Amino acid sequence: MGKEMAMMPADYVQWLAEIKNRVLTARQRAALAVNAELVSLYWHIGRDILQRQAAQGWGSKVIDRLGWDLREAS
Repeated sequence: MGKEMAMMPADYVQWLAEIKNRVLTARQRAALAVNAELVSLYWHIGRDILQRQAAQGWGSKVIDRLGWDLREAS
């Protein structure tokens, strides 16, 4: 590989490092965005459950069934 690198343009190694850094940064931003979206989703689901429990008197059997149905849907 040493001979192959010698045939590359002088700024190739620096350019490659910059591209790798941009890819890493984009992956990190994507992971953070996904995590934020999932936290929001779970928060809203929890809020909906609490509202329905209060309004409709849901018990633990409904919550257990909801959990089961959601796992089966995946």
